[in-house]
Amino acid sequence: MSFDIGSMIGGYSQGKATKEAAKMAAKASIYAANIQRDQYNQTRKDMMPWLETGQRALKTLEQKIAAGPGEYEKSKDYDFLMQQGTQAQERGAAARGGLQSGAEQKALTEYGQGLASQDYDKWLNRWYQSLTPYQSLSGVGQTTGNQLGTLGAYGAAQQGNFINQAGQYQAAGMMGVGNTIANMGSSLGQSGQNALT
Repeated sequence: MSFDIGSMIGGYSQGKATKEAAKMAAKASIYAANIQRDQYNQTRKDMMPWLETGQRALKTLEQKIAAGPGEYEKSKDYDFLMQQGTQAQERGAAARGGLQSGAEQKALTEYGQGLASQDYDKWLNRWYQSLTPYQSLSGVGQTTGNQLGTLGAYGAAQQGNFINQAGQYQAAGMMGVGNTIANMGSSLGQSGQNALT
C-alpha cells in the first residue's frame, strides 16, 4: 500500500491555512464592528451637549406654556401715553366747546380702551417672543436626536453586517477544513484501492 505523503501534508497545510484565514477574516469583521460601535459612541458623546440643551429647553418651554403669560402688566410708557392722549382729547374737546360733554367722555373711554388693548397685545407679544429661544434650542435638541437615531440605525446595520460576515468567514473556514479532510480521506482511500489492484 502506498500513501502519498506529499498530498497528506499539502491537505493538512491547506486545511490549517483555510482555518487560520477564516479566523483572521472573522476577527477583522468583529474589529470593524467594534470600530463602528466605538465611533457611534464617540459621536453620541460629542453631540450630547446639544441633545441635553434641547431637552432642558423643551422642559422649560413646557413649563412656561403651562404657566401661561401671567398677570398683565402695563408697559412703562402706558401711563405717559394715557396722560398725553387724555390731554389731547380734552384740548380738542375744549376747542370745540365740548369739554365735560358726553361725547368727550365717550372719546376718552374709547381712547383708553384702545390704548389698553394695544398695550395688552404688546405685552402678550413680548411673552410669546420670550418663548422663541426655548423653541429654537428645543429644535436643536430634536435635530440632534434625529441625527443620532439615523446614525445609530446605520451603525447597528453596519455592525450586524460585519458580525454576519464574521460568521460567514468562520463557516467558510469550517467548510474548507471539512472539504480538505474529505479530500484527504478520499485520496487515502484511492491510494489504498490502487495498492490492492
